[in-house]
Amino acid sequence: FEVPLSYHHTPLLFYAPKKLPPTRVNEMGLQLDIPALISSYFGIDNKGTQGIPFDIYPRKYAYFSADDKLGVINEE
Repeated sequence: FEVPLSYHHTPLLFYAPKKLPPTRVNEMGLQLDIPALISSYFGIDNKGTQGIPFDIYPRKYAYFSADDKLGVINEE
């Protein structure tokens, strides 16, 4: 079934000009990846979450739920 992706696309913005250089990452990520991504930006070893820093290790796909359906997307 087709699932509208407009409801499942959320831009993520970090603003810390004194800590982070301007960077644009166009990789797919999940909410559970955000702590791992922040940890990698600040050089903190992150083994406490199941997430990955998707700017370093891009995901091949992402999954999400939409009411009573599950969706999976990839670059195509």
